[in-house]
This record gives sequence, structure tokens and C-alpha cells, in this order.
Amino acid sequence: MVTIAGVRHGVTEITLSDGRLIRATLHVKNVKPSSQKPGSLDISYNIVTEVMAVPDVPIMDVHETVQ
Repeated sequence: MVTIAGVRHGVTEITLSDGRLIRATLHVKNVKPSSQKPGSLDISYNIVTEVMAVPDVPIMDVHETVQ
């Protein structure tokens, strides 16, 4: 049986053109072997989002990617 040994949480921040900020976090709920694809895993998760007003302090864009 495979169990979760660790999770490194991270936040994705999206800046909207009006300056508001969206923060999205992936919350892993369960990991189990796939019943349909041997050797694969089924991962259950929720995505939690928060829409924030324009930040008072500029966001560091060191890791920013434009898509």
C-alpha cells in the first residue's frame, strides 16, 4: 500500500489587470493506486482560492512566469 510520506505546500499567486491578487493552494486529500491504470496513482485534491484587494506592498516577482 502506498501512503503519503510528505507534501510540500505552495501557493500560486495570480495578479489581475485591476491589481487584485488571487491566491490558490492545492490541498491533497488522498493518494491511492489506480484501479484502472496499473502502476498509476489516483490523487484526490481540492483547490482553495482567495481573492484579495490590491496589496499595499508590491509582490516580489522573482519566481513570476508570464503565460
